[in-house]
Amino acid sequence: MVTMNAEPSPTRPFAFVLIAGLATALGLSLALKPASPAHARATQPLEHTDVSAEPSAPPSQVTPDREAAPEPLARGEAPTLAEAKAAPEAAPEAPVPPPEPLHVVGLGWELVAPGVLANDGLAPGEDSRFRAHGIDARFTVTTEVAGLEAALARGAVEGGAELAILPLPTFVASYERLRALDPEVFFVLGWSTGRDALVLEPRDWLVNTGSSKASTIRVEGEPGRASTYLALHVLDAHGDDLDRVELVQPGSTRESKPRVSARAIERSTRTANTDAVVDSRALALSSADAPQLIPFVAVAPAGVVRARGDDLARFCQLWLEGTETLAADVPKAARRIAGEAGAPEAIALLNALAYLEHADLDAAARAAGLSGRGAVSIEPLFQRSWALWRAVGVLSTPAPAHAPLDNSVLAQVALAHRASGSADAVTRAAQERRGGDRLVLVHHHGEAALERDALIDELGLLAGSFSQAHVELRVRGDRKVSRAIVDEAVERFGLDPEHIVVGPRVKGKDTAQIRVLVP
Repeated sequence: MVTMNAEPSPTRPFAFVLIAGLATALGLSLALKPASPAHARATQPLEHTDVSAEPSAPPSQVTPDREAAPEPLARGEAPTLAEAKAAPEAAPEAPVPPPEPLHVVGLGWELVAPGVLANDGLAPGEDSRFRAHGIDARFTVTTEVAGLEAALARGAVEGGAELAILPLPTFVASYERLRALDPEVFFVLGWSTGRDALVLEPRDWLVNTGSSKASTIRVEGEPGRASTYLALHVLDAHGDDLDRVELVQPGSTRESKPRVSARAIERSTRTANTDAVVDSRALALSSADAPQLIPFVAVAPAGVVRARGDDLARFCQLWLEGTETLAADVPKAARRIAGEAGAPEAIALLNALAYLEHADLDAAARAAGLSGRGAVSIEPLFQRSWALWRAVGVLSTPAPAHAPLDNSVLAQVALAHRASGSADAVTRAAQERRGGDRLVLVHHHGEAALERDALIDELGLLAGSFSQAHVELRVRGDRKVSRAIVDEAVERFGLDPEHIVVGPRVKGKDTAQIRVLVP
């Protein structure tokens, strides 16, 4: 056997080192490689699962961007800056809406004077009492009845009105055109006390004690005006047949001259620069002789009265305060109102205001029929006005069964006064009633037989409307009959017995006469 001694190759140690290094690297890479999810789940031990526990949130709801809800702060612990920034801001309080405007239209500047003073202007001024009590009152003034009717028809918009202030006879004359609005009287604001007057030819026609009748009586006056109503009222009270009355526009000319002619006079800011200013000696009478005959009233559609009753009650309360301001300094009030856009001169306002009397709360309640048994409350005056306007063709339909009157606002104002213990808004000076010495009207009751109830109603109406006068009743029969009728009228209507007297027996063809004598 032959033995061969081979010498080692010089590259063998290097190869061995290389192979050993590769093996070591492979082992390390296998050891450090992470297990796959499936392998990890397979090799991990099973944990106990409580099936009664709530399920965890699904993976779709757990995102790296969503942070865990912060732990609630311990009592007294202040939040960190980051927590304060993350906290939601408190929602701002909703702004208080401004009050809904209350649009008011008046038939003449003198009629809205207390309201303009209380509002410190036609629109709310800096010292507006209405605005201070949450009412955004907006006044407009018109001198034409058609303009007032149009404003009510437009309603609660600029140039429209929800509330109107006007004489009651004018409201009655407009009622047919406004019927769809269902308008209602909700407050009595005052009376005409000289604003409306009458010129008659012959001047003594109303005191004519005979029973002769005129074939035609011409009345010059505007339909619907309170002064025209006064003329119709006294002619009707005198016993004249209104079917014979010819109502003509002022300034109209006729070829023939009637036996009796009447001219209705309105002394207001509307007529301040016209020939309506006449010598007072030419007047047969005026509303100063019948100071309860022509009230001016606040009117609104029934829907407004129902929906805004609280606002209307506050309006009337503040109106009464405005009358107090007016009465305290009439010249100052006239100058203040004259400063409004479109207002007349202060002198015209002073003259017109002199012929008005504003109501206090007690007087308004009596006129509305809430207090006392007066014969000249809104109900009979409305019915009388309707009958007179219909007789001369201004109205064409029968009167409503009852006057459109809602006393809920007036009652609310009265309750507020009683609860606060406040006095009347206006304290009128006590007027000493005294007998008159000037005969201004004779009512002829010419029926063949005495109609007792009709005579009592007429006596109550005349005695109530001519509240400063002496009213004398004369009948053809025994004076005991006159006394019984007077006593019944006093009892029925709550009249002052000192100013209704029984006169001598009537002469002529009349069965009875009612004579009105004023100071």
